[in-house]
Amino acid sequence: MTIKQSIMLVIGGFVALLGINTFVGLSASQKLGGLLDYISGPAWNAADGAMEGQIGLEAQIIALQKLYHAENSFSQLESQLNDAIAMENEALTRMKASGLMSATTVSTLNQQLENYHRTRTALINKLQTGQSAAAEYAQLNNQLDQLLAFIGDMEAEADTKVESETGNVHSLQTSAHAKLVGAFIISIFMAIVFFVFASRMILQPLARVTDNLRELGSGSGDLTARLSGENTTTEVGRLAFAFNRFVEKLQSLINQAQSSNHNLTAASVQITESIAQTAKGCETQLHEISQVARAVETISHTLDQVVNAAVGANRASADAVSTTGAGNRVVASAQEGVDQVVQEVDNASQVISALVADSHNIGSMLEVIRSIAEQTNLLALNAAIEAARAGETGRGFAVVADEVRSLASRTQESTKAIETIINNLTQGSNKAVEVMAGAQQKALVIKERIASTSTAFSNIVTAVNQIQHMNSQIENASEEEKHSMQQITSSMQTILQHARNNVDVGEQASHSREHLEREIHKLDSLLNQFRT
Repeated sequence: MTIKQSIMLVIGGFVALLGINTFVGLSASQKLGGLLDYISGPAWNAADGAMEGQIGLEAQIIALQKLYHAENSFSQLESQLNDAIAMENEALTRMKASGLMSATTVSTLNQQLENYHRTRTALINKLQTGQSAAAEYAQLNNQLDQLLAFIGDMEAEADTKVESETGNVHSLQTSAHAKLVGAFIISIFMAIVFFVFASRMILQPLARVTDNLRELGSGSGDLTARLSGENTTTEVGRLAFAFNRFVEKLQSLINQAQSSNHNLTAASVQITESIAQTAKGCETQLHEISQVARAVETISHTLDQVVNAAVGANRASADAVSTTGAGNRVVASAQEGVDQVVQEVDNASQVISALVADSHNIGSMLEVIRSIAEQTNLLALNAAIEAARAGETGRGFAVVADEVRSLASRTQESTKAIETIINNLTQGSNKAVEVMAGAQQKALVIKERIASTSTAFSNIVTAVNQIQHMNSQIENASEEEKHSMQQITSSMQTILQHARNNVDVGEQASHSREHLEREIHKLDSLLNQFRT
């Protein structure tokens, strides 16, 4: 028998047991539900209707007693009386509709209720009209006692039926409990039987296969071992057959993996040697490139200094050109000033010469004035003498003669002072002429020296311009060399970075090679665990 058939048999047995237990439970549940519906339905309506009907009738008697003894008016008791009548009608109608009463009992109840209602109506009418209602009141009490007693008997009959049905519920519970316990015991017995059956048909074959697999997995890794019990009729046999084919396939793959691992080991040794040579070459290349990069960096730094020096020299040349140009302009201005000084000295010499000539002319005029003053003084003296001779008549003329003589004396004194000044001026003018002549000669000498200085400044400006032009060429050439060196430096940095990357790649390759060797050793250890 196959595992599938065994499992289906076990499942079928459990389904049958479950169906039996379910049928027993549902049957008991349906019967118990019907009894509970009966108790909570007709039985309850009969018992409760009888009790509430009695309460309604008693409430009517209380209201009618109050009305009969005139304790309250009809309008005050009407609502209470109507509620009691409504309660009575509803409860007794529900009791009669329960179906627990026989037709004779219901007919008798209806007859008594009809008599009671007729008497109650007559009593109420007489009490409302003020007539004597003693007979109706006594008759009503008698009828009500009979009615209450009859309803009490009906309630006792209903209670008896309910109690009977309650006994049936207990009997049903006992029967259902016994059936369920029996089904449970049978289920346990059947479960034990099914377990023993499944253990023999399913678990034991699987345990044998598991033991063989455990031995194969935790033993020496012998891939030549095979599971026994191959067949195509049972699942375990098919499992053994499939597992043996799997082990054969695995044995072939392990053989191929071992062969490939040996080849991989040989290739790893060659790769190790190649990586070592490549790493050594990369390190040598990196060292040489680093030296070249440092040399290029030194040259670039030197070119920077040359460029800076050329720029400084060019700037100094420009400053020298500017300074010499300014000096040349100053010399030219000085030369123009000297020319103007010579011209002014010459003009001053001419003016002073003219002043000397005028001084001589003034001296001549002073001689004339001195002569006139002397003659005027003589004439005044003569006039004074003549006035003295004239006496009183010549006194006024004598005063005039004294004044004229005084003026002539003063003119002579002024003439002498002017003469002295003229002499001093003439002497100063002569000295000024001499000084002017010397200054003119010195100015001419300075003019010649300034002309020589101007020529020297022009030569300096020409030479400095040539130096500036050569510095500009040096600066441009240095800039071009600097740009070229920057490109060379950038290329060297790129080459240096590539060399470093090659070294890093070599180190990574070395690490990868070491990792590969470890993995190859691990793989070799794993493969050696299997015997093929």
